[in-house]
Amino acid sequence: ARDSGALVLQAAAFESDAIRPFALWIDALRALDPAVHDQVFGDTDVANRDRLFARLSDLIARETAGHPVVLLFDDIQWCDESSAAALHYVARMNRGKPLLGLFAARDSELRDNAPVQQALRGLRRDALLREIDIGPLAGDALARLIDERSPGADSARLSRECGGNPLLAIELARAELRGSVAGSLGDLIRERLARFGVVGADVLRWAAVLSPRIDVGKLLKVSGLDAAEVDATLDIAERHAMLHAADRGLDFAHELITRAVYNDISPLRRQVMHRRIAELLEKDTAQDLARAADLAHHAALSGDPGLAARAMVSAGRLCLRFFANDDALSLARKGLQLAETLPDAERVRVEIELHEILLAARPMDDWEAAARHFAALAERALDHGAHSHARLGYHMASWVRWTQGQWTAAREQTLQAARAVRGGQDEAQIVGAAETAKCLALLERDLSRADAMLMEASALAGRKGFSHHAIAAGLGMLRLHENRLDEAEEL
Repeated sequence: ARDSGALVLQAAAFESDAIRPFALWIDALRALDPAVHDQVFGDTDVANRDRLFARLSDLIARETAGHPVVLLFDDIQWCDESSAAALHYVARMNRGKPLLGLFAARDSELRDNAPVQQALRGLRRDALLREIDIGPLAGDALARLIDERSPGADSARLSRECGGNPLLAIELARAELRGSVAGSLGDLIRERLARFGVVGADVLRWAAVLSPRIDVGKLLKVSGLDAAEVDATLDIAERHAMLHAADRGLDFAHELITRAVYNDISPLRRQVMHRRIAELLEKDTAQDLARAADLAHHAALSGDPGLAARAMVSAGRLCLRFFANDDALSLARKGLQLAETLPDAERVRVEIELHEILLAARPMDDWEAAARHFAALAERALDHGAHSHARLGYHMASWVRWTQGQWTAAREQTLQAARAVRGGQDEAQIVGAAETAKCLALLERDLSRADAMLMEASALAGRKGFSHHAIAAGLGMLRLHENRLDEAEEL
């Protein structure tokens, strides 16, 4: 395709990226040209997800006007919902243009990915999809492959024993020439790890847990191993074709090798390793979807439900910023399941934050029950001294009632939010007063009280050197009611 002048957008999905919105498209565009990626995804003022879909479609339309475009996406059984939906949209909107998509997937795992299945059904319905079932590689083809890569190996025997898997055939042939008696990829990997010594084998195990984003700096931090020994191990592994340079740093030469190294770690140690990585990522404040996906992935495998539930909050909030509401819903629901095993004081905090994500991601099926539940969560938070979470719970209840036109009930819940933070820290009181005043202004109720609360919040914030957007927003609404439009616009 490249030789004939086509533009190729290439990326692979990874199991840990199944919750990273637009992962395939972001990786493909970054690999092509970071400037092109920024044109589509770099604008924080994008109004909604449909606008992102339109930008991707417009990019493909512009490119196909000058040359063919090929989308080459591998392992789409792990594709995220946003990437799958965007793929269907782009294909449908560019029907008849010189656009070819080539996607590879493991059929058994693809059945469990509902968003990709939905996209594929849409492509079938639009007569845009041709499906090719690929079975094991034929014995004669495997024998030729072995003869080409490892002349002298018993290609006839190995082609029968490897079950049609070309990677296993090549690796077993190489091992045979070295005098190994390994009969499976797992045996072969264990033999290779033994050659690296104790420290070297540990480096590769940490790399397998971090895969597919093997960042050397992160590997050094989480493993606690000597930098010189880590560098030497990675260099040898790269020369022996176990590792190779990738867009994300280093990665194993094949996902099956990653799995074999990973499965060689005991289940208990795997949990400890995932927990250490998740704790490191939790301290990282970067607003990056890849970090959020990694955090959720490692936390979910850490055996620590509290860490995992907090990770779902962090990842869910980032998904909302990218309008990936379905991904945010999935994360919040998973977080609520994890929270069920937590002590009540920790559980109520996490549940309020997860319900805030659910509220932002979709309309409530039963708004009245939701409002009661949010208020009940707020009361439980107060019982445990979690004043800021109590305020958030009451505000959520107020918001739901306000959307249904229950002005009086919304006002009462808003005032409850202000009362909830009276015994809290100064910053919590500032935020509580400012948010409550803003809500009163939004409700157009008790404007004089809202004005007084904002003056109090502004004065306290000034003394503490603290600022919050609700102060300016609330004051802006009040100036609007007073018809002081220039001040309102500035605020």
